[in-house]
Parts: sequence; C-alpha cells; structure tokens
Amino acid sequence: MVCVASISIEAQNVTFLDPVADAYVRDDTYASENFGADEKLTVKNIATEPGNNRNAYLKFDLSEIQGEVLFAKVKLTIRYIGLDSVINSVALISDDSWDEGIITWNNAPTGDSITSWMMMIEQRYTQIEFDVTSSVQNRTEGDDALSIMVNSPYDQGGSGGIDYYSKENTDSILYNPVLEVAWEDAVAVQDARVNKFTIYPNPASDHITINELPSNKSFNAQIYNMTGMLIKQREVNSDNAIIDINDLTPGLYFLNVPGYLLEAQKFIKQ
Repeated sequence: MVCVASISIEAQNVTFLDPVADAYVRDDTYASENFGADEKLTVKNIATEPGNNRNAYLKFDLSEIQGEVLFAKVKLTIRYIGLDSVINSVALISDDSWDEGIITWNNAPTGDSITSWMMMIEQRYTQIEFDVTSSVQNRTEGDDALSIMVNSPYDQGGSGGIDYYSKENTDSILYNPVLEVAWEDAVAVQDARVNKFTIYPNPASDHITINELPSNKSFNAQIYNMTGMLIKQREVNSDNAIIDINDLTPGLYFLNVPGYLLEAQKFIKQ
C-alpha cells in the first residue's frame, strides 16, 4: 500500500492514500490494449465515434483503515478539459481483482453509479473531489479495497473529454489521485465531530490563516510533513489564527486542529 501520510490524533486518524492501481480503458480497435502506464486517466464518451470512448479506473488499499470511518473522499487533479463544462460520474466496482497492467476495455469490470459532478474549464490543473464515505463504510468484512470507475454519463461530443493526472504522472506528486479517509480506532468514543475549516492563502510563502474557527476557544494547531511527522504547532483562536511558516521549506504540508477538527487540510509552502 502507498500511503501519502497518516495523521493520528489520539484515537482519531486522517489517512491519505495513493491508488495502488489506476488506468483508463478505450473501446473498439483499442479494446484489447492496456493503458495502465499512462500519465493520465482519460474519460470520454462519443457515441458516434467508436474508438474514442474511455473510462478511468482507480483502486485503493484500505487495509490500514481499522476503525469506524467518519468520511472518505477521492481527490483528482484535472490535467486537461476540452469544453467550458464537462460532466463525469463515478461508479463503485465490487470486483477488486483487476490489475492496472492487464485491464482493458474488454475485461474491465462494471459497477453501479454512486455520484456525478460537473467540471468547469477554469478548473484545469485544479483538484476536484467526490464523496465515497458510504462505499467505504459499507464494505463487507475482509474487503480491504475500494475500486471505482470514472466515466462520462452521456455523449458530450469530440471536445467533451477530460484528462486527470494518474499516479504515474511525472509533473508533480501533488497532482496524484488520493483517497482521504478520516477514521476512528475501535476503542475511540463514538461521538466525535467532523468539522471543516479553510486555509488561506494557499499556496503561501510566509504565513497561513485558519478560517472558521469557533469563537471564545483556543486550539493547538499542528502542521505535519508528507511523512506524517509533526514539525510545528502553535495555539490559535478565532482572533489569532495566523501561523508563521517562514521557517518551513517549500513543499506540501498538512494542517490539523486536534480537539475540534478531524479533517486535515493540505497547503503548499512556496
């Protein structure tokens, strides 16, 4: 399993997982070809042009998740989008036996759609996310994998394709697909809250500010590096939520606020 980072807060954990497999498949004359080594995951639907229809597959290893799942979401970064707006959908795949070096249009498993979303042209090179909490929560005992298929639910024309970055991309690890899971060890209390907060600016060069902290209460904000190591912490509250990051080296970091927040947020130090 490839784990970007796992942040433990007493019995509460936020884990970021790279896919263990990702690939796209293509129909017609390409139906027996494998594209598992490609740097992109292409999704396209052109009913009138056989050979130009493509679906993307991703598989995540969940064996590290050994407690109650609070939320789970997949994040993909857009590499290319052809129209002003494109709609994609995602289907849950029950058959996890597929392999990225073998999967083709002819042997690819199918699944049931669980959600859909629209991307806008201005989202190119930005990250989109979709919720898969119920799929992770409801997996059967002993099922340690999550497989999904991303497709275009209807014909959106020759320019209606979209490319996401795959885990094989050589541009940046920041563009890799990722599954973010907040979960609670079996021994933890059952009434934990999941709250959301935002960081700005992001990317940042000298400081970050935490937005939406509750008033009249202080918290210990913690910054982790990509290996999950705690490297900086300071007390914050709604009146003083600015954190100096001048001493951090450029790169990707994770910010969490134990005691209030379970969902760590990523930010980039420039």
